[in-house]
Amino acid sequence: MLVFKLSESEKSHPTSTFLFLAVDSLSPRTYATLRSELIPCTQITTTLSMKYWLKAGTQVEVCSVDIDGIALSCAYLSEEDSPGPIEIDVDAYNQPFRFTLEMIAFDESSIGLVAISDIHLKGLLCSEEPLPIVTTIDPPTISSLFGLQQGPGPKTPYPLDLNCDFSQDYCSQWINDDGLLAYGVVPMNNEKFPVPYGIKGNVAIFVLEGVKMSTLRSREVPCAFNATLTVTYMRSEHGLVRICALGHCVDGLKTHGEISIDAFSEHPFEFSIVAASRKNAVVVISEISTSGNVCTLKTAEQLMCSKIICSFTDHLCNYDSPLKKEDDVALVAGPSGASATIDKGLHRAVLRSAQFDLPSPIVLNITVTQFTYGSRVLLCPDSTSDSESCHELLGPRVEKPMKRSILFHLDDEAHQFVLVLYHDKAEQFGPAKFIIHSIDLKYTDNSEVCRS
Repeated sequence: MLVFKLSESEKSHPTSTFLFLAVDSLSPRTYATLRSELIPCTQITTTLSMKYWLKAGTQVEVCSVDIDGIALSCAYLSEEDSPGPIEIDVDAYNQPFRFTLEMIAFDESSIGLVAISDIHLKGLLCSEEPLPIVTTIDPPTISSLFGLQQGPGPKTPYPLDLNCDFSQDYCSQWINDDGLLAYGVVPMNNEKFPVPYGIKGNVAIFVLEGVKMSTLRSREVPCAFNATLTVTYMRSEHGLVRICALGHCVDGLKTHGEISIDAFSEHPFEFSIVAASRKNAVVVISEISTSGNVCTLKTAEQLMCSKIICSFTDHLCNYDSPLKKEDDVALVAGPSGASATIDKGLHRAVLRSAQFDLPSPIVLNITVTQFTYGSRVLLCPDSTSDSESCHELLGPRVEKPMKRSILFHLDDEAHQFVLVLYHDKAEQFGPAKFIIHSIDLKYTDNSEVCRS
């Protein structure tokens, strides 16, 4: 039986299987060492716990060391604290390491002796799946943990590709329209919000209260051939995440990892990352990457110009003329522009823009000919708006046909507009003819926007 003197009045010894080191004055230096197996790498703080017994005068050091034996952290075993148990914490480490127990001094008139038992290791290897992140804390707590802040917004210049490392950049080529996306720093080794290995540093975060959904969408992608978009993410227990493109979506089934979607298109489209919640939840996006051929993005100004400017001589460009109501008539492109005639039984023709993002407020320059008394030209936020939500550009008092240029200031929060050509007095004044000759742009200071 091994007996260890802890004090003059107290004795103790192991009661189960144990390991021990013993040296005497004839033992060569370096003295005996116990070494654990290599631990490949860890995602969170690793805790080594054990009981120990020291012979009086014996000094022992416990260390975590890397694969080359270089110490990462060390602690001395104290006679006063024996038999413990003691706990030794090591921060998450993304390289192999091990624990060592080394005798460094002893009373040479006797022997050095240490025994250890009840050894336990608590942590999470990089290869292990973490437990689901249970978000039982409220959004203000999440905001504090991550140090959340808003980004610079979509009006800033952006890289002309979709690759994004949020630890390096706000990635303004990706847009969140509802303000539910914020930016912060992943809390390390936080028991309230454990984070898997690989998610670290600055990230983009959706904080979702209750049942909610929010989207991070790409700037318009001109084309893609055999392309793959990959998103590195983490979601809490009640969070959902998916990525979509060209009418197809892929869900993130695990609580963290990567999801990918393929895309092939000769025409412009957008990728989107959709975060949703069943209850309070958090979705974290750390990185977005692409492979294959994703065509170079256009600048915000180039996109705005391609979406809005049109002469309507050959086609409607990026506009369409939807028939939303039974009394709608379609606009048709022709040599003079997009024209429509509204006769009895019909009331309007609609010219609807594509969705766009404005880098700053701009001025629409709309050139139109209105032929008929009683007809009106309206600018509306969408094709279903009532007249009270619209701005009247040209009123019903038409003395004679005249080509006119109308200037209209468009706020940078606008994402679409609709021109409505309206006539409900065909019985009184006859059919009404309209021609939209062109739509152009300029900045509010009258400077040119779209340079050829």
